[in-house]
Amino acid sequence: FNADAAVDMNGSWRQNKDGRGPGVLDLQGQILRANAARVARYLPQVLPEKVRHYVRDAVSQGEVSQMAVRIKGDLNDLPFAQPQNGEFRFAGKVRNVQMAYVPVRLQAPGEAPWPLLSGLNGDLVFDRLSMKLSNANAKWGGMAVINGQAGIADMAHNALLEVAAESRNTPANEWLSLVQKSPLDAMLGGSLHDSTATGNVSGRIKLSLPLAN
Repeated sequence: FNADAAVDMNGSWRQNKDGRGPGVLDLQGQILRANAARVARYLPQVLPEKVRHYVRDAVSQGEVSQMAVRIKGDLNDLPFAQPQNGEFRFAGKVRNVQMAYVPVRLQAPGEAPWPLLSGLNGDLVFDRLSMKLSNANAKWGGMAVINGQAGIADMAHNALLEVAAESRNTPANEWLSLVQKSPLDAMLGGSLHDSTATGNVSGRIKLSLPLAN
């Protein structure tokens, strides 16, 4: 237990045969609860600094729970990109997360902020060098989105965040307001800046964001 998390773990550790290095760990258990805003502190240092800083800046609140943990292998090889070297997997739930998926520091000066994701709930998995969020629902700038997916296939090499979600039967004026108040307005050349809309619409959102370049 500490200020960030409550855990239930068991395992073993032994020195390397030559007595050097951090040793060999065989650990399994569960994170019962954890502060999602502190997750970046526990990411392996082998990951690029820009990726760790992205997680730090993107997630400002929320809770992780029921997260199964498995770490097995020589800690020199963490997070075991090659399966034969060991196991590194965290899989659990996230709840009430607030996420700035495009942190302000990654934006151009004077650019309008991207709408926050708030009240985010879903399933989160870190598996070796990959991260995946699935079965997610949230508010996107106040607009409800469902069936959310987000992932980074390889956090150590040219990390690319891929995000997708859906909205269904959303008032058209909510969609339009979100576009007008975000960088999407400039991307569309301001063509919808003074527009109005009525009725309901459904749609799918997709975003790709390089994190390590």
